[in-house]
Amino acid sequence: METLKLGKHKLRVPAICASVIGSNVDVMTAGVARAIEKRADIVEIRLDGMRKHVGWEKLLKVDVPLILTNRAEREGGHFKGGERTRVDHLLKGIAGGAACVDIELSTSKPLLSEVVKAAKIHRTSLLVTHHDFNETPSIDSLVSIAKRM
Repeated sequence: METLKLGKHKLRVPAICASVIGSNVDVMTAGVARAIEKRADIVEIRLDGMRKHVGWEKLLKVDVPLILTNRAEREGGHFKGGERTRVDHLLKGIAGGAACVDIELSTSKPLLSEVVKAAKIHRTSLLVTHHDFNETPSIDSLVSIAKRM
């Protein structure tokens, strides 16, 4: 049996990941519950769809591994706040037990370093991502991006 390590969790593969995005905590809570009911192995919580983030931390209290994403607008996301606030949500998620955090390679080096350091301390997995909605980069460009990651 093959396994996937996500933070402190070990999952059988293949594993199903459900992505949940919504405008507020209640909508997100219902989406997470539905994903679990439908037997998702992993749930991605997309904080960037929320209009108000008050109380979002309660979304971390579920029985499946979570991937926490707060996608920046420059990378196709919907987060409207400042970069410091966006990253602070991810740091709070790491401290709160998220199994994995998705952080964009385009995040400033000091903020990206904070996330990497916190993830190491809390044994949280990281997805370092890059999004290009204009074109598929050349193989050489993709290799260069992967090396920076």
